[in-house]
Amino acid sequence: MAKPSNTPIQPVSFSDKAFRSRTILLDDGRSFAVINRAISSDDEVLIAHLDQRPDFERLILPPASEA
Repeated sequence: MAKPSNTPIQPVSFSDKAFRSRTILLDDGRSFAVINRAISSDDEVLIAHLDQRPDFERLILPPASEA
């Protein structure tokens, strides 16, 4: 599992390919909600967890300055 760092990171968005809504529970007891097949976070541990799962697809979004 990835360790959090003190360097701020940009939020990352994922699409849930299996469920429209659910709760993701991490080993440390924290929970995160999937809503409308989407979840976004800047939490490094959650991002690493979702990157390892085949039922989540990382979305490539344009930088905020281009949106």
